[in-house]
Amino acid sequence: MQLNRRNLPVSCLIAAVVCASAVADDLNPPPWRGEEGSTMQHWSFDTQPGSWSNIAPETVDNPYGSPTVSVCTSPCSPPGWDDNFLGRQGVVHGQRFDLDIPNRPDPLEGKVISLQVVFWADGFDLGADVTPEGADPFTVTLLSEDSTILKGDWIYKLFKWEITPNPDSEIIELQDTFSGEETMWIDQIVVDTICTDTLPTGACCDDVSGVCTDNVTHGDCLNTGAYARYGGDGSTCATIDPPCVAAPTGACCDDTGGICTEDVAQAVCEDGGHRYGGDGSDCGTIDPPCGVGACCHGDIGVCSEFDFDLGLGSARFVAYDPVYGSAGQAVVTSNTNVYFVDLASWTERGSVWVVSDAKGIVLDPARRRGFITTRLSGQSTRSVAIIDLDTMTLTANVGLTTEVSVAEGMDVIPSTGKVVVAVWGTSDGVMLVNPETESLEGASQNLHYTTNPFCNPEDVAVLEENGLSVAVVASDCSSRVVLVPLDEIAFTPDVPPDGGPVPAPPRIEIQPNRTPFTVQGDPGNNRVVAGWTDGSGHSHVQVLTLTSNDIGSVGPAVEVVSTLVEQGLDIDPTANLAYAALGSAGTAVVDLEYEIHVGNLHGLDTTALSVAAAPDRDSMLMVGIHLYPPPSNLSERCPVLCNDDVTPGDCGATGGRYGDDGSDCATIDPPCEPVRCGDGNCDPNEDSCNCEPDCGTAPANEVPGAT
Repeated sequence: MQLNRRNLPVSCLIAAVVCASAVADDLNPPPWRGEEGSTMQHWSFDTQPGSWSNIAPETVDNPYGSPTVSVCTSPCSPPGWDDNFLGRQGVVHGQRFDLDIPNRPDPLEGKVISLQVVFWADGFDLGADVTPEGADPFTVTLLSEDSTILKGDWIYKLFKWEITPNPDSEIIELQDTFSGEETMWIDQIVVDTICTDTLPTGACCDDVSGVCTDNVTHGDCLNTGAYARYGGDGSTCATIDPPCVAAPTGACCDDTGGICTEDVAQAVCEDGGHRYGGDGSDCGTIDPPCGVGACCHGDIGVCSEFDFDLGLGSARFVAYDPVYGSAGQAVVTSNTNVYFVDLASWTERGSVWVVSDAKGIVLDPARRRGFITTRLSGQSTRSVAIIDLDTMTLTANVGLTTEVSVAEGMDVIPSTGKVVVAVWGTSDGVMLVNPETESLEGASQNLHYTTNPFCNPEDVAVLEENGLSVAVVASDCSSRVVLVPLDEIAFTPDVPPDGGPVPAPPRIEIQPNRTPFTVQGDPGNNRVVAGWTDGSGHSHVQVLTLTSNDIGSVGPAVEVVSTLVEQGLDIDPTANLAYAALGSAGTAVVDLEYEIHVGNLHGLDTTALSVAAAPDRDSMLMVGIHLYPPPSNLSERCPVLCNDDVTPGDCGATGGRYGDDGSDCATIDPPCEPVRCGDGNCDPNEDSCNCEPDCGTAPANEVPGAT
């Protein structure tokens, strides 16, 4: 079967989430309805189905057999029927429906399918996949997909496909486009099909080259290329509107590699993720230039010197305890042990065995406890080990039930000392561990939601200040950040008496098809910092600001290039910095105020697997272990950061100064020098508020734009 990027698999078996209503929204009946070779079937689900298989439509005109619906019951969530839902009578909810529609089996040129669906979902969209059945190679083309908002936030969608040649039967699957696992409410489905030996044709225009061809079917036109435009049935190259003309061209710059290409159309350039220089531009005039050169971050500086290195074998995760001794201690996990390092003497105090497969670590310094996700002795059951930070002893190992396959990310609730653990397996969600009773409280958080808001939760951050009382959960497989009220974590109520769904908690997609697998909370600033990796292996750091236990705003995604390791993120709220462990690429430093990547830290060729900020020490710990001076410190011990072979776009995106094509850090003009408060110069990134010695006395009140 041949498919292109506009195509969706099609069939006369429809997998969908369906609901019913006596109100018919047959808004766009095809003009060929009732003609030879056509079928029509309309499900409105006015009465409760007696069975979840072989449900007949209320209205049907199909001379080739009896169409039926079969509702997925396993492994899907149980389906249901509502006599009245959001103002519509007869609504079915579920995750997928299979709609079997008999069709004309003759070997003809092709088939056209029209599908109308009226549905409601909790912020999600409905998608359709069509797969023809038979021995021939088939081409399936999605001709159009249109949506209209109806009264009560119901959504009407119209899909049209073309299949060539005509298959014996097809399967259409309808489900949400978010994860394929969300419950949706569908009020009606109307399907029309026609099998014919004379598909309609019209003009086909390539809007980039300006080449037009007559007598082309709609599907064949769209399959000729990404910029093909069908002029409509019966159109010609002389009548197509707008006319078919070649697009203007200009210079196209790949800012990642510094490669410039001339005579490229804007759509082609930008669809490739590159920068268009404007109509008529060339590589000599594109502004800013397309090339590589030196990039200076002289106003920030990054220190790559280390103060000490202590070999601890297979160290994996690190956390900072500021309370122990005179300088605090580093608590480091390997696969089976937890090590304690006195940072005053840089000596290992001792270690404690925590069974095996130790994963995440979180500390509660005030109560002198540490928590490690591990396993029960001699079992595969995931657990949370509780350790005493002073005596270096294992005080308990709390099992998380056999349903949990993975448990890594944790955080402590400051007011109670209880620990929120992100878990996934048979049931995804968060669990609550009480260290006082050394037991598990409640069950997986998602159990009392009508729809599961989680999907392989990897990490969690607790915010319990400034009116917030929420656990922020980062899910690995579906790009979700979910906010769960703390008072609901161990609460699993029955379905409300009215039978309606329990609302899912607030959530957001960071980016489509991305994995935000680690989060760190900053309660004092009502925000969390998320780390996630895209499909190209490039990682990003992003700030989410919270308002009243909901997501108020989402900052820009700051790219740090290499792949972020699990749980490899920490923040220093005092210095307003984020540290992201990138394996062999070191540790990236992100300035959270200016939202830029200021550089990477390296030491002794160590692979960065975990980081921990030590704000009171003006430092950062990295598994290895190395202690670094803070990148935000502009004292003389911080060297300036300058990188060669950087494109203008990448340099500007990180807040740097580009030194022209071909420049290097030795020849960049003016030289790349650190900005230091007290050198007598009021530099561009200094003002009277952050550097009075150079820029004068600060005003009593902040004045926008003042220096």
